[in-house]
Amino acid sequence: MRRKGFHWAWVILAVCFVDLFINYSIRLGYGVVLPEMIRSIGLNRTQSGTIYNFYLAVYVCLTPFVGNLTDRFGARRVITLFGIALGIGTLLVGTVERFWTACIFFALAGAGSSAMWTPVITVVQRWFGQRRRGMALGILSTGFGLGFATTGWLFPVLVSSFSWRFCWYVLGAWALVMVLVNGIFLRSRPEDLQMSPWGEEGWDITQSFQVAFYLAVLFALVAAFLMQRVKRPDEGNR
Repeated sequence: MRRKGFHWAWVILAVCFVDLFINYSIRLGYGVVLPEMIRSIGLNRTQSGTIYNFYLAVYVCLTPFVGNLTDRFGARRVITLFGIALGIGTLLVGTVERFWTACIFFALAGAGSSAMWTPVITVVQRWFGQRRRGMALGILSTGFGLGFATTGWLFPVLVSSFSWRFCWYVLGAWALVMVLVNGIFLRSRPEDLQMSPWGEEGWDITQSFQVAFYLAVLFALVAAFLMQRVKRPDEGNR
């Protein structure tokens, strides 16, 4: 079924973009705040590595099963359900006082993180036609890149202004907000809205303007972020 004008595929792409952004912010955030966690909790280097290994172990073990769950129940349900684990686990990391609780809570975050790649890629591929999937996945891939970059800049600011615990509270809250967003806006297949994948039926001038607009918004956000990073050191030297 062909529909002119705005296509829901762009909502899917935007939601998945934010999912990846938050997920990879959490993954990189551990390394950024680790020095403060070591001083606060009294961790040694072995314990610090073990906490992250718990996260990765659960992530790796669950990822193959998440793919199967996506095929059976749909990306919307899987991403939303695992997003709850990601948000709660991340929030709880901010409360830890002992080594083993940090392992358990970050492992819970790793369980939620396991659904933030395969299902996300799957749902985007289903919403974009074969000739437009490369473009969509290219835009989507900037989500985790911006997550890495933003965490490296934002976390030190939050740590110096508040605490390392506050960083985890912020990310956990973001992840739980996305649970609601995913539940409302995500659809596993275009057929759920009686639509066909975007770009499947050819390319017209309206679609060209759509792509140009969304890319312009994306690049404007990236430019604003980079400008903030450049200004920050200058302000500190005054």
